[in-house]
Amino acid sequence: MTVFRGGREVGKLHPARWLYRKHEQEPATEVAIRRGLASDLYIIMPGFELKDSRSAFRSSSIRW
Repeated sequence: MTVFRGGREVGKLHPARWLYRKHEQEPATEVAIRRGLASDLYIIMPGFELKDSRSAFRSSSIRW
């Protein structure tokens, strides 16, 4: 996922959700974090559809 601020690219984040064979009901989620001096950005991928190639994302920003 490419992150923009004020129309300028500031970085790329790679959230993920993994399904392991025989443990499909217990997916593992990898949170992508962009750290900054004044705030942090967290991107989470809570779900996806393999057959439709669709994904859902959630973001949260924390200001210090």
